[in-house]
Amino acid sequence: MTRKKGSTESTTPGVAKINPALEVLARPVDSLKLDERNARKHERRSVDAIRTSLSTYGQQKPIVALTSGVVIAGNGTLEAARELGWDRLAVVTFDNEDEARARAFAIMDNRSAELSSWDFEVLASELSTIGDIDVGFSSKELALLLGESKQADVSAHTREIELEAGNTTCPKCGFEFDA
Repeated sequence: MTRKKGSTESTTPGVAKINPALEVLARPVDSLKLDERNARKHERRSVDAIRTSLSTYGQQKPIVALTSGVVIAGNGTLEAARELGWDRLAVVTFDNEDEARARAFAIMDNRSAELSSWDFEVLASELSTIGDIDVGFSSKELALLLGESKQADVSAHTREIELEAGNTTCPKCGFEFDA
């Protein structure tokens, strides 16, 4: 179930909703550039989820860019903000302009998030307490995550991964397929 109640999406183009504590970090969106060498790609579904998060909750964490404006962490956020018509975003400038270190940070930032997994008991408890607020999962995904369904939709997995013989766990989400 996609949770939507409580959305506060701004209907005024160009108006960014940035956490007041981050306002001092705000830079014009036009001064920022997507990283053409970003190894992590944002499919439509990803940008849509980020856009929903920004419009519902505002920007709660800064993106990371080089002094040149090239974004090395937060390319999806920049894409979503542009789609919302935002005129600025909170940005932290990477503290080391060494290109190799910046590239390494960009990869590590994406990889570290990918290595996380869900505690399904805690997730179920949290979902039951927050009401009908959008958390980015479809009804089908929630049913799978919370064990309410035994059928997996593998279409989203087969485009990005190939399970090796004997490996029945999706490295992206941790879902265990039947052997």
